[in-house]
Amino acid sequence: MCLDPSGGPGTNRPTWGCIYHHYVNVKGLAAPFTGKQLALQSPEIGGQGCCSGGYDQLGFESLTCALDPISSGAAPSCLTAVFLNGKVLLSWWGSAYATSYVVQRGTASGGPYNTTLASGITDPRSYEDSSMSAGTYYYIVRANSTSGPASSQVSITTGNPLIAYYKFDETSGTSASDSSGNGYTATLSGSTSFVSGRINNGVKLDGSSGYVSLPTTLLNQLGDFTIAAWVYVSTQYWIGRYQYSGDAYLNGIVDDFRIYAGCLSASLVQSLVSMSG
Repeated sequence: MCLDPSGGPGTNRPTWGCIYHHYVNVKGLAAPFTGKQLALQSPEIGGQGCCSGGYDQLGFESLTCALDPISSGAAPSCLTAVFLNGKVLLSWWGSAYATSYVVQRGTASGGPYNTTLASGITDPRSYEDSSMSAGTYYYIVRANSTSGPASSQVSITTGNPLIAYYKFDETSGTSASDSSGNGYTATLSGSTSFVSGRINNGVKLDGSSGYVSLPTTLLNQLGDFTIAAWVYVSTQYWIGRYQYSGDAYLNGIVDDFRIYAGCLSASLVQSLVSMSG
């Protein structure tokens, strides 16, 4: 739809009032640009066009969709955190009638959030935190002030924590446990088996139908990551199963599979190379 303030197509028909009041005065979300467009065409005075049809929707949205403004106590929502290039990247949805936002950080779930990282944030509603050492942190965003309504908490672990660790040391079954302690159990599908690997056991994939399925939420908060694994390839150069059904499956053994957040240093990579059972 055209947003031409000079009266181009799309600006003279009532559409924006229902959208604006639903998100702002029902959902409590900020919608500043929708509000600007609404202001350009309100009230609907009619008279557009060449004839009486220009009065068909006279005052329509002003009478049927307009709502009284809610209080400014709505909390920011949908706070997300991603760890990328050594920084925690935060973003969130604004709250109705908030004039600015405050970002706070704590080291315990549920608070206290003793560190105020930034205040007076307006647009864009995002923040980069690089002032932390390796560890787990908890973030909230408040509307307007350090005592304003707060978003739900989001947590993230920085540094190079071990996200998932599949030893593949099982002897039977279709599950591979996650030794990182994070609970990302993997599932074996197709023609697979546990056999002797480089470090104790490994999982053997037949190159035809066998693959290992990992949880879909495994990399949700990671912007960059490192994968380390010992792979013995029997006849081809595919690891497991590719996304296209016509591509080859791995015919080989995978062992000691790990995923780390961030890029490992050369010394850490060397330490993985020198590991043994």
